[in-house]
Amino acid sequence: MIKKILLKEETVYSNEFKRRVNWFRDFIINSFAMQYPCDYDSFTHFMMGIHSEIEGAVGEGEGYDGNPVSEWLTYDEGVRYVEEFMIDELKEYFVSNCREEY
Repeated sequence: MIKKILLKEETVYSNEFKRRVNWFRDFIINSFAMQYPCDYDSFTHFMMGIHSEIEGAVGEGEGYDGNPVSEWLTYDEGVRYVEEFMIDELKEYFVSNCREEY
């Protein structure tokens, strides 16, 4: 099930990030960590992989518009979003694919 997350005006996310939140969610869902979750020893290790993907995107990634991701996303903002809005979905995905109790 895909949940649509709308970031309200009062959230602490930048306007640039708010406009691209769907791209960011798609990026996480299609990342290496999500494609190969069982390559990670535990959910904690899997989340380190997600954080690494965010760091790579901020460091050298390009968005759908061809502009550097670093122009609108910071590492901290990406991690905060994942921890606030995606963590349950990521846990469920990891457990259902790798059968680990967390």
